Amino acid sequence: VQRFSELNQMNLHNLAIVFGPTLFQTDGKDYTAGRAIEDLIQHYTLIFEVDEQQLNKQLEEIKAIIQMREKLNTKFPIHQRTERDGHFICTVYLEELKDTAEQHVKIPGSMTAVELAYEVLDRRNIPVKYKDYWSCWEVCEKEEMERPLHYQERVLPILHSVGNESHLLIKKQPAMDAMIIYLATKVDVSKHGMMKFREERSILGLGLPTGNFHDRFFILNVTSLRMYKDVRSHRPEREWVVKNLKIYLGIKKKLRPPTW
Repeated sequence: VQRFSELNQMNLHNLAIVFGPTLFQTDGKDYTAGRAIEDLIQHYTLIFEVDEQQLNKQLEEIKAIIQMREKLNTKFPIHQRTERDGHFICTVYLEELKDTAEQHVKIPGSMTAVELAYEVLDRRNIPVKYKDYWSCWEVCEKEEMERPLHYQERVLPILHSVGNESHLLIKKQPAMDAMIIYLATKVDVSKHGMMKFREERSILGLGLPTGNFHDRFFILNVTSLRMYKDVRSHRPEREWVVKNLKIYLGIKKKLRPPTW
């Protein structure tokens, strides 16, 4: 909130006036309570031990919000607009990125990816046939990447996090039949093998990504993705919960991957 003080007039002092009496249970006349709140906000990275990765993530979120505000107010005054009731009007495309394929949809906070897909199909009077696996995709044109959203994933957080080069696309999932057949023949679904791995790190807090690709052995099952130094390792170096992963298909150009 404080970083938007030029827009919302809520600078350190004004925030302290609002939160001081509530957090310290004072009558609003105690200046020391307000001063404490100002210190907590101004020095929160030191007080709450916010590491560089967390800080950069917060700054990226703020940058995305600012860019979206600019886009709403200038570039796309009709395509994307926040209404008073908290809904968000967004342009969604059907199968291809063309003006004739765009649809303006009012998206409440509770709307899921599957609800958005059926909303667009209903508007275009497109019947859903047997084995028509329609999905909502997050598409990044600049990086040539796309991600099928989980059918229960809420759409509004995606809209607030995507950049100017990204958009939502409703299209069929071409690999669904193959995935269903594969899963039906497996008792214990898991995959393993060697992959190239790279972790982004900043240089001296400048936000410049660095790091090289390394060969690592991975094991993927229905619950977790585990990374080992090599095939003979017994203890994983890293482990991720599958339901928390976001998997993009395509090429992130600025990474310059060693393989395709």
